[in-house]
Amino acid sequence: MYETIKSLQPYFHSLREVQNKVSLDIKIPTNWEFEKTLSMYKMIQYKIQDKNEKNILLSIFSTPNSNGYMVVFGCANDIIKINKEQEQKQQLFKEKVSELEKLFNVNPLDKLKELKFTNGEQEDSTQIRITEPGDLESGDNKEGYPASEDKEEAD
Repeated sequence: MYETIKSLQPYFHSLREVQNKVSLDIKIPTNWEFEKTLSMYKMIQYKIQDKNEKNILLSIFSTPNSNGYMVVFGCANDIIKINKEQEQKQQLFKEKVSELEKLFNVNPLDKLKELKFTNGEQEDSTQIRITEPGDLESGDNKEGYPASEDKEEAD
């Protein structure tokens, strides 16, 4: 039981039996989606116990037997897992947008027109590379090509 509760940290709030039901309470950010996940579990009920600008205290109820305990813990774990993954996707999206913005800032229009994305993977036919300010080697020109190399040869 300890390991199961520990896996829900820092969102675990309490576990109790109330009115012949097991109740697992988790405190989650208000922007997290949980209703879709809850709807996939037929054996549970839920109630929002408290809500403020930052958090929701969500109680997940089921029958007070070993299966009921497994269901409420599984549901809580899914809510946490799905939302943490969504947060990571949002962060990755912001990072990729930033990388793309850098590409657009340092590459000529004709190179950018050749940029293609397929099946979620970037084709590397343009030979465009992402550079940070100061990443250029001492012999490179402002587009990142070696100074001794003509741009047409690099295409």
